[in-house]
Amino acid sequence: MYKNEGICPEKYKNRRETSLATALLSATFATLMCYPLDTVRRQMQMKGTPYNTVLMLFQVVMLALHELIAKHIFKSISILCRHCGA
Repeated sequence: MYKNEGICPEKYKNRRETSLATALLSATFATLMCYPLDTVRRQMQMKGTPYNTVLMLFQVVMLALHELIAKHIFKSISILCRHCGA
């Protein structure tokens, strides 16, 4: 059987904050791992998709996500620079 002795100090084991933080981290990790794969699955189910394999579509989705993230980062930086007067 799996034992998780020593992972969390005894004084934090029964606290609500520890449970909330663990739930938040696990939900975030699951979302980050599953969202791209779910997007690939939905795209593959659409009629007339030009992609032959899941790997081919996964590469396209990951490139699109990187571009979207970069766009939002630069947009946020420009808003902060305008706000700070830089």
